[in-house]
Amino acid sequence: MSQCCDGAVETTDASCLDFDLRYKDESGAPEDVTDFTFAIFESQPASLKDAYVLTKTDPVNGVVHIYLAADDAAKLGGGRTNWIRVARTSLDGCREVTPKIWIQPK
Repeated sequence: MSQCCDGAVETTDASCLDFDLRYKDESGAPEDVTDFTFAIFESQPASLKDAYVLTKTDPVNGVVHIYLAADDAAKLGGGRTNWIRVARTSLDGCREVTPKIWIQPK
């Protein structure tokens, strides 16, 4: 399984959440994600699952941008209580899901 993320994503309270997810292969090289689709598999709080916007901004270099509007980000709980798991699905239907990506308002 490829690597995508380390640590927690920090965000300013009530501002939008805006960050890149970078997929790398086992050697640490960028993984081409051109032929994959991406979606939020699961989130805490669950009510925000469909509010996240995922965009492949540099797919050849494994970059997927994740965005959550400020109105929705204001619904995140304080501290390290928020997380998402991102699913990527290949053309043949195989799916990989990330571990929890923690989101921490400060």
